[in-house]
Amino acid sequence: MNLREIGKRRRRRRILAAAKQIIVAAGVDGLSMTRLAREAELSVATLYNLYGSKEEILYALFDDCLDSLDAAFDGLQCSDPVARMRVVFTTSVDQLTRDGALYRPLMAAVSNQVDRTRVPRTIRRCEAMAEQALGAAVEQGVLTPVLSPRVLAHQIFMAYLQAMHGWAVGMLSDRGFRSQALHGLFICLVAAATDDARPALVRELRKCEAGVRRIIVDLDRLGAGMEEGGTSTRKRVAGS
Repeated sequence: MNLREIGKRRRRRRILAAAKQIIVAAGVDGLSMTRLAREAELSVATLYNLYGSKEEILYALFDDCLDSLDAAFDGLQCSDPVARMRVVFTTSVDQLTRDGALYRPLMAAVSNQVDRTRVPRTIRRCEAMAEQALGAAVEQGVLTPVLSPRVLAHQIFMAYLQAMHGWAVGMLSDRGFRSQALHGLFICLVAAATDDARPALVRELRKCEAGVRRIIVDLDRLGAGMEEGGTSTRKRVAGS
């Protein structure tokens, strides 16, 4: 890598670091290119040259999150594909909720984007994390080949994405996000499980069920509170 590319990489890192600080302090709406240039000590033109738009900076932040998850998963020593997927899900939820002041508004903003080129690429990258483990589960006789690993990975990620969106918009608590995400994972795994593997997967599913029941109860109370005009209930999130 030549000096010019090294310089561009450093400027990109400065931009993303400044963008994170602004989002934490003022939300995505407070992230303007003018403010970002000022905080990163770069020109507005440099921001556009390196990223092109505010939306691309949001995607770059999301990709940065995926990069850190990739690094964590690369060092994961686990021969059991189901256990590996559980760790992948819990690790990703933990990373997002640990830095909720950044990722909650960021994920809410990204999920509202309609870039038909960028969104599928991002989704495919996430699905690939699950597809490899699912392929291993088929080879080990845990899952039947009724569904291809790619199709099942897509369905699993769609369930995860729904849970993440609920958390991002404030409908689910951190704990509710984890319960909903794991419940979606194990519903899909149970549906594709072999006869020998199904009982263990059903037990995992039942472990998640209490958290999902709590979400349902909280959402019912929230709906009732809003109908009655109760302000205290309206502020709650499900699964807390």
